[in-house]
Amino acid sequence: MRRSWCCILIALVLAAPLCAQTTKRAAKLPPAPAGVVIQQNVTYLEPQRAEKLDLYLPADRPKDVRSPAIVLIHGGGWVGGDKASGREFEIGATLAKAGYVVASINYTLERGNWPSNLFDCKNGVRFLRKNSETYQIDGKHIGVIGGSAGGHLALMVAYTTDVADLEPKSPYPGVSDAVNCVVDMYGITDLLTRSKTDDKGNAIGTPGDKAAAMLKDEREGHEDLWKSASPVTYINKHTPPTLILHGTADTTVNRDQATELEAKLKEAGVEHEIHMIPAIGHTFDFQTWNHKPLPQDLRPVAVRFLNQHLKSSAFPAPRAEVNIDWNPLTLRYLGPGGYPRMIALKNGATLLSCEERGRAVVRRSEDDGKTWSDAIEAARSNDGAAVNPQPLQLRSGTIVLIYNDRPTDHKSPYAICMTSSSDGGRTWSPRPDPIYTADSDRKNGCWEPAAVQRPAGEIDLFFANESPYRESDEQEISVMRSTDDGASWSDARSFSFRKGGRDGMPVPLILKSGELVVVVEDTGDRKTRALQPTILHSDPRDTSVIGGSDRRRTAAIHSLDERLYAGAPYIAQLSTGETILSCQTGLWMGRAGPRPALFVGDATASQFKAATKPFEEKQGEWNSLFVRDDDTIVALIGTEIDHKSGVWAIDGRLASGDDSR
Repeated sequence: MRRSWCCILIALVLAAPLCAQTTKRAAKLPPAPAGVVIQQNVTYLEPQRAEKLDLYLPADRPKDVRSPAIVLIHGGGWVGGDKASGREFEIGATLAKAGYVVASINYTLERGNWPSNLFDCKNGVRFLRKNSETYQIDGKHIGVIGGSAGGHLALMVAYTTDVADLEPKSPYPGVSDAVNCVVDMYGITDLLTRSKTDDKGNAIGTPGDKAAAMLKDEREGHEDLWKSASPVTYINKHTPPTLILHGTADTTVNRDQATELEAKLKEAGVEHEIHMIPAIGHTFDFQTWNHKPLPQDLRPVAVRFLNQHLKSSAFPAPRAEVNIDWNPLTLRYLGPGGYPRMIALKNGATLLSCEERGRAVVRRSEDDGKTWSDAIEAARSNDGAAVNPQPLQLRSGTIVLIYNDRPTDHKSPYAICMTSSSDGGRTWSPRPDPIYTADSDRKNGCWEPAAVQRPAGEIDLFFANESPYRESDEQEISVMRSTDDGASWSDARSFSFRKGGRDGMPVPLILKSGELVVVVEDTGDRKTRALQPTILHSDPRDTSVIGGSDRRRTAAIHSLDERLYAGAPYIAQLSTGETILSCQTGLWMGRAGPRPALFVGDATASQFKAATKPFEEKQGEWNSLFVRDDDTIVALIGTEIDHKSGVWAIDGRLASGDDSR
């Protein structure tokens, strides 16, 4: 008897870790990253329920802002996992930084829990909608995302709205759990066709049986039950848009689950995307798998998809009658120079850079641009001119000014150089060596640098570059990257190139969605070879944007005559989402005096309409624009007005009406 009890005791001890692993809950989250506020263990089910949710909120939102929301559902074979796992933290923080309220939920993990686990997930949606005022949520725009078993549940939430047997009765009766879109990360889509795999992810025909833990009953003899718990069963023409992310080497959920879902969505005419990640297995987040970087950063992919379906009403495409109302009373002279660029500094000051008499100079303003300091020399060339200066304040507070060194001695190389300031632009320290050098021949030079710092801290530097094409008249946009605030740089590589064309004058912008776009002037396929704006969309894999790529949006401006020159583009974005594009326009082949024009586009930097002329018919070159915190649009130009030659500015506001100046 004593031996029997010992055996039983030993068996219980050995089984304990397995049971604990099945329902293990993480204790706490890491600290919230910058720009994110986390509220842990919020009650969203009945008060006696142990399952809670964690809220990831965008920090410092104005009180009148309403953000779209997302329910995040963890995986774990329906009987394990936790809302505070590393994957959920990475996804939740990423989406909160992109402007979403994210609810990472725990749900019942008891065996045989179907459909109670689905009810919990749907109540996560209902909680967000019910508490939209409390958490500043746009209750009309809610999505759902999940991985593995969480992917299965996310699809079921999205696909079974109003299926009576799959709707929870409490605690939010009468509140809708409908969602606008769903992101499926390697989820189970058809329980009946799920198969075991070999070690490379190839299905071997042996049925997968793990769903039995959720459904109580084995597949054989209970096919109707297994079918009723499969997302593909409910696909129809009203199914919400779906993003599918799956690894080709997944040995837990065979990749055929993703392609079967894709085929069913396509058959029903449902909007969808699928991204099969090569040589990647199960349980990846947006950036890593098995503690190593993915071959493709999925953050831009997911954020772009969600923005498209959850921010469309918050950031609508501009109506034809929308334009910019320019206030002629704000027209003002800022000082001598040309090629003006303006940025806001972290301490509230404003910095203006321009080229003046072969030098790169800056001016400071402490009163929102009403008055300006005298010109401060930031850089000069020993062998020519320091031109095209572009300022950028880094997250560290240091200001860098990247400029083009153009030689006049016919011996020194054309170069991209940098100088920096640690005291708000009052004094400058040049970098000892150029960042990049091209040829000394003007036909093979480098030009017009512009840079942007990504949220993770990397600086991407873009510039027009003829040097790789010394046997032709072609030109590309090159990019270099620094991960140490400009102390060192990667080798230059091609960011965009059109065979036989000339991509030039790049200006990068990180959209509110988190996507990086670069506007360039491009000859396109026009017979006239007139330069016009093109929007280039970055690729997470950093592949070059070639001519004909779907990431090269040539027709950026509606109804722009192919004979019209529209070069020197610049781009910025308002807090309300609209993008503003400026360029200098005139007749091609002689240009007949370029004049600045601005266009209003949507939040994805497309559908540009409503041309306005801030300086009316005044000629001028190398225009740019600056957006203040209150969404005042400042147009800048180098021109002569009232016998004063130099940098001029005028203020405008987005407005509706037909008064297009």
